[in-house]
Amino acid sequence: MKLFTFLLFVIAVIFTIGCNAENPVCTTNFCAVGEIFPRSELEDGQAFSEVDIDDSVIFATLVGGTTPVETNPVVQTTDTNDVTIADIVADVASNGVNSSYKDQTVTIAGVVRYNFAGPDRVGKTLAVTLYTHNERIHFFVIDDEGANDLQHLGSHTTYNFTLLIDEISPDRTNPNDLNIFSDLQTPPTKVSIVAENITMTQIVNDVAGGGTRYLGKTVRMQATVFFVDLKAEGLIGLQTSNANIIFGVQDINNPANLNKYLVNRSYLFTLYIERIKADEEEPGKYTITAGIADD
Repeated sequence: MKLFTFLLFVIAVIFTIGCNAENPVCTTNFCAVGEIFPRSELEDGQAFSEVDIDDSVIFATLVGGTTPVETNPVVQTTDTNDVTIADIVADVASNGVNSSYKDQTVTIAGVVRYNFAGPDRVGKTLAVTLYTHNERIHFFVIDDEGANDLQHLGSHTTYNFTLLIDEISPDRTNPNDLNIFSDLQTPPTKVSIVAENITMTQIVNDVAGGGTRYLGKTVRMQATVFFVDLKAEGLIGLQTSNANIIFGVQDINNPANLNKYLVNRSYLFTLYIERIKADEEEPGKYTITAGIADD
């Protein structure tokens, strides 16, 4: 509406001054004084008034005889009560770039994997990735407005996101992978998650039997630190009492968060189980990967 009102004003000025005054009114490339003509046709030293507006808008408006109106694109919206990130990932896995969620606005609960917009990355791309639990599909949330609405989000923590899914495309490095790119529509809100109280024995027994019951879940359990490696991404290992099960806890956003943990000490952990992977070379062996979660 502001653009519409502004254009009416400018058009009125051009017609009023241009038709009734000797000096033309000019944009960057065109002038009007009863008619439109190229600005290059002004005589040397000829006086004129200048308005700051896009030439294409004025030229199309005056020549076409119509006034452009600012419009918003029509976007399909899903029934947000029935959509999960798992639904979207499954559809993309089946239909690829032709997923039915392309160009739709959805509200989903998602768990942050990596935050490119954290406090130590101010000025870089404002984006986060969400866990998909599919190694071939990656989900990006981008804040095009640059309002820092993503900067405070913690990894392994669940938030409600309202997103426009505007692109689904093959990964440039790994063409067999697919990237889902979405634009943040409103500031995300944290979801209150009740962590499931379990024991190390429960999760180890489930995984040892080929289960994934706890994948994508936030759990609370007592565990003893087996090793600490704060180099690179930061990683601590937890004792599992099963030689075939390795349990690692990492913090790729901020490895320093793991500094407080000491070997052979027991702690009450609140963890998001992000990955359960079978060893391809040694059947029966598994790796559990988790991250410290807010609950």
